[in-house]
Amino acid sequence: MNKSSVADNYKILIKCVFVLFLITLSGCVEESKEKPSFIEIGKEYDAVKDFFVRDVFDVGGKPAFIVDDCQKKGNCKWFVAFDGKESKRYDTLWISTSRHSIPIEPRIYDIDGKPTFVAGRDQKWLLVFTEVEGKPYEKIEIDKDNRGDIPYQVQNIGGKPAYIVSENNKMFVVHGDKEGKRYIAVNKGSKNPCITDIKGEPVYGASEPPGKWFIVVGDKEIGKEYSPKSWSFISVNDKLGYIGSIYEFFGKGIRPNRTDAVFFDDKKGKEYDYINELTVVDDTFAYYAKKGSESFVVINETEGKHYDSADIFQLTDVGGKLAYIVKEKKENKSFVVFDNIEGKKSYEGNIGYLTDVNGKPAYIVFEKEKSFIVYDEVKIKLPKDYKIRTGDDWPPILDVNGKLVYSAYRYKKEGGTENIIIYNGIEIGKEYSGFRKITKIGNKLAFIAYKDDKNVIVIQE
Repeated sequence: MNKSSVADNYKILIKCVFVLFLITLSGCVEESKEKPSFIEIGKEYDAVKDFFVRDVFDVGGKPAFIVDDCQKKGNCKWFVAFDGKESKRYDTLWISTSRHSIPIEPRIYDIDGKPTFVAGRDQKWLLVFTEVEGKPYEKIEIDKDNRGDIPYQVQNIGGKPAYIVSENNKMFVVHGDKEGKRYIAVNKGSKNPCITDIKGEPVYGASEPPGKWFIVVGDKEIGKEYSPKSWSFISVNDKLGYIGSIYEFFGKGIRPNRTDAVFFDDKKGKEYDYINELTVVDDTFAYYAKKGSESFVVINETEGKHYDSADIFQLTDVGGKLAYIVKEKKENKSFVVFDNIEGKKSYEGNIGYLTDVNGKPAYIVFEKEKSFIVYDEVKIKLPKDYKIRTGDDWPPILDVNGKLVYSAYRYKKEGGTENIIIYNGIEIGKEYSGFRKITKIGNKLAFIAYKDDKNVIVIQE
């Protein structure tokens, strides 16, 4: 074989390898963009006259339904359906609280793969766990703050539910079937749940008059020498962390000097003028601090870059690395810092809803009358005339099996709106007239949609 033939054969081989590479790459792209298939679930309840599926929750990777028969005349009853079984019927699953006149919508909590919920009967409230009813109380505090967060909620503490009760003008925590000490108040958390798990024991903030503020760890009261600032506690490797305020008094009528510090594993950290957003990141913690006019984050007791006249917020664990939002007041610019690297700084306006999607930061930028999603520092293009949907009872950005999911809407010429879900860049749900909830069950996309004046629960196959 001559040299030219060998060269020609070599060129052909290179071309074949390149074509195979392109085919493989194309196949991978097509596979990742393949439109998922969906099925409607819960029909066994909707098919029964007068039954209505109100909501669905993920319990151990399986759907748990809230069902009522309020479509018929007379007194309606509510129940939870899970894994082919139905709970007892209750007067209501709407939760009446001592703080709001409007009840909180029903919820199902996952406690070690078992559906757990608060139910009402005979003007009393009780917790149902593993199909067993707990003791009835005047109030079980499931509450929302003005941001829609639910700081008072049922927590999984050592495999048993822990929750807050109000009765006879006192508040206390119930863990399993054990009632804690009565206090004038059990305080809600600002960022983290108000009850935290430390070695299987509930940890929470409580207060007693006159002006006594402290932390309860199981049956012990600690931190009385400080004022636990946010009533927001973290657990890192079964060690307790919280923000405390230190006051220096100078005399009657003179305003005391106050500094903040993080207390972790019974050790006091460095004092700053202000500390907030204590956040677990992988197997450590981070927080936002201020000293004079400078703002910065602290992680592993190391200060990050200092920003002058800036706000720092929404500290978030993204793939085991710290991400947060910086808003520079002088320039009116907002950007995201991820793993100590600053993102694009040209956004005018606000950034919100910072979310971990497959180990990369995703967030929404709000600029004047437009908004858009940025994922891994790439601006996501919306379908024509569509806008990002926010302000619902579900997160506007979801990570579903490592895929970016969000919802959008547009105004139709004939009136009304058209709503869609974007799953990994694919439009879903145009056949429905709208959505009431978007969530995930067993790491599959699920949503409640409107169809023919009924709720339809749809889940990815």
